Amino acid sequence: MELAHPDWIIIGVLTLSTLLSIFRGFVREALALGSWVIAIIVARWFVDPLSAMLVPVISQSAIRMLVAYGILILATLILCGLLTRLLGALIKVSGLSTMDRLLGMIFGFLRGGLLVLLGVMALYYWTSAASSAAWQSSVLVPYVLDAMEWLKPLVLEQSGQLIQNLKEA
Repeated sequence: MELAHPDWIIIGVLTLSTLLSIFRGFVREALALGSWVIAIIVARWFVDPLSAMLVPVISQSAIRMLVAYGILILATLILCGLLTRLLGALIKVSGLSTMDRLLGMIFGFLRGGLLVLLGVMALYYWTSAASSAAWQSSVLVPYVLDAMEWLKPLVLEQSGQLIQNLKEA
């Protein structure tokens, strides 16, 4: 069995994500992901007041909104990053470092799997990559496609609910 280029890319993404999470640990990885969610929520809540404060400095509204979003997201990520470092230090001192890294490894592998799934899905639906010889000879891509088909009903249901919630908001 010879691995094709897509197989090596899949293995690389899974390995890199897993190794990164082993070194950083679960707490830091989870808080980093949560930081982005918090930053987006904070930006949505406070973009209008900050944008209004920027009127004397930036006259064009689209640029003003973009700058306001950027400032809010960056400031929130910096604050969350400081909190993440503090909690990471507490984990190290508490002696839970091994468990944190083990859970980080699992988290990293799952994140890598999600990235692979999203990447293959994008290539499958939006490019002609699925008809290439490398894709056809891949050992791992069929497994990713099976996972994609298995998850499709769940994703469609959840995205429909998300769209409905966004319309109501």
